[in-house]
Amino acid sequence: MRSLPFSVLLAVSIVVLGDGGLNGATAGATPVATVNLAVPNGVAVNTSTHVVYAIEQGSSLVTATSCTTSTDGKLAIFSETAPTSIATLTVGCVPIAVAVDSVDNMVFVLNAGAQGIVQTANGTPPATVTIINGATKAVVATVSGFPWYVSSLAVNPTTKQVFVTAGAGSTQTTPGSVTVMSESGGTPTSSCGVAVNPTAIAVDDASNTLFVSNANSDTVTVCNGATGVATANVSLGTGVSPAGLAVDQTTHQAYVVANAGPTKGEIVALSSSGIVSTTLVGQGLEGVAVDGAAGVIFANSTTQKLVYSMNETSATVGASVTTSGESKPTFATSLAVDPGGGELFSLSATAGIDIEAESSFQPPVAPTGVTLTPGSGSLTVAWTASVAGGTLPILYYRVLYGETSSGPFAQSTNAAGSCYVNVTGTSCVLAGLTNGTTYWVEVAAANAAGFGQPSLPVAGSPATAPAAPAAPTVTISGRTATITWMPPANQGSPIVSYAVVNGSAQTVCRTTSATRCATTVRQNSVVQFSVSAANAVGSSAFSPRSALRFVH
Repeated sequence: MRSLPFSVLLAVSIVVLGDGGLNGATAGATPVATVNLAVPNGVAVNTSTHVVYAIEQGSSLVTATSCTTSTDGKLAIFSETAPTSIATLTVGCVPIAVAVDSVDNMVFVLNAGAQGIVQTANGTPPATVTIINGATKAVVATVSGFPWYVSSLAVNPTTKQVFVTAGAGSTQTTPGSVTVMSESGGTPTSSCGVAVNPTAIAVDDASNTLFVSNANSDTVTVCNGATGVATANVSLGTGVSPAGLAVDQTTHQAYVVANAGPTKGEIVALSSSGIVSTTLVGQGLEGVAVDGAAGVIFANSTTQKLVYSMNETSATVGASVTTSGESKPTFATSLAVDPGGGELFSLSATAGIDIEAESSFQPPVAPTGVTLTPGSGSLTVAWTASVAGGTLPILYYRVLYGETSSGPFAQSTNAAGSCYVNVTGTSCVLAGLTNGTTYWVEVAAANAAGFGQPSLPVAGSPATAPAAPAAPTVTISGRTATITWMPPANQGSPIVSYAVVNGSAQTVCRTTSATRCATTVRQNSVVQFSVSAANAVGSSAFSPRSALRFVH
């Protein structure tokens, strides 16, 4: 069962398993900066102004039994470009979640109130939402009237609505609910019913579809934000404790992090009707954020001091980045990303807000300059060293091949070459191929974030020098000798020329493709001819000599 979402401490961490041969390698990167805050509870970012909002509960509330002016929660406000210049704004009692409308530059803070201190539905003050003007950094309204045991909130900048989940807590046995209010304030009204212990909420702005994770029932409830009707209740399995939620506003796909037991976590992709995919990552997952422009999902963990990434298209896990601390599982708004600013903001109760560069999670760009040199049953593949997509060094390359330009492509399994394993240099040999067959080859580079895009496919055919022709036939007419021969096996590359010699040294004629030539011979001489064939790879050995002929 999930612990109460009003625990005072919070930690953020992300763990990602590696793609293919990466085997969970971590980036080894550290935060770009850490903004020190007192018991931070949530973070959000305005993706238009690049201003970050972090709520802090304050250490005095850890053991308090009531809220006073001096112990009210705070909202720390700082710019991504100047994280050390922090403005502080007083909000409500025990702030536990924060959301931003980047269109209208409005900020919303959910305050648990007395329930967050004494864990009871009886007490003062009640749960509230503090509404803040992002431009003036001023509180414009405080709204109450929410059900007890609030847990998270989300804002839809298109419909100007704020949605709040309630009925949370590990001891809860009855279904929770979603309450809706206007961005400008007013009286909250009941929206849709959800399942037991709702933990986090996210909204697809265009369709106004709500996704609510329910920790005690291992489900995600899908609601119509306009009508307040629940349209689906998606089961994620048994004992998975779903936590943070995020929506890609471009693909309209939702992502929830869940924990299938003490040692395994997963990122689950959801549509409005059910599960799209499930990807195993690290344990103790809590928050999730989406950079739709880059196609990357980020998740954090409460048991690991890491931040993990996942490729949205391939659903493969990439790099993880070390954070400065961890905390107990509490709130879902513990991770935020600003695609335009290229930074990720993760919560650490022991340190504050870690600022991570998104480049720490980027795979390399595609290698260039790929060339293929034919050999007998092989191709030597060479390329120009790839450029790191971000700050992570190249670990190795993978060479894939197929028999059409559109694939499928696969890594070689032939150990006679060197392309059957990941390559640390910039060349390798593809072995076990068939001479004369055209193969298409692409190369991809990998760092701790995974494999980047492959190079454009390049075509080549294994080949070697032609076989030696059979002994030629010679006819003599007067002082003219005509030499003819049969073309030998080209060994995978078309024959482009022949050379004919008299005896063992003197070249008497050359042809490009014809298999006969004529040459003048001396009277009263003995002649004996040999032929060599050539292709793009090289020249064959000379054929056996023709029978001796006497020129009268």
